[in-house]
Formats: sequence, structure tokens, C-alpha cells
Amino acid sequence: MEQIGTHIAQHYKNIVLDGFDPVSTAGFTQVPNHILRCKGLSVGAKLTYAVLLSYAWQNDFCFPSPET
Repeated sequence: MEQIGTHIAQHYKNIVLDGFDPVSTAGFTQVPNHILRCKGLSVGAKLTYAVLLSYAWQNDFCFPSPET
């Protein structure tokens, strides 16, 4: 028997925003507050984390090419 949490996670994995402004329809990435507020990370490190997270969110892994 499949757990209900698995079914819900599969159903809501990718949320599509229709009818919003062009910025919202391109998608968005949520960065944990811990990362945003961490004083030990540079702004560049936080931005890199956010960009990699934007790729990983789609498939639960992240392997963008150097060109990407």
C-alpha cells in the first residue's frame, strides 16, 4: 500500500503558476532563511546556492552543465 505522503509529494512536486506576471510564470526558488542569514557565507555563495537550488528543485538533483 502506498503512503499518502508519497502520493501528495508526487502530485504537488512542480507547481505551475498560470495567469501571473511574466516574472512569476518563469518560476521561483525558495532559499532557506538559515542560508540567507548565515554570516559565514558570502553574498556570492548564497547566490550560487540559490541558482543551484533552482535547478535541483525540478528533479531532486542538480548537474547543470558549465554552459548553463
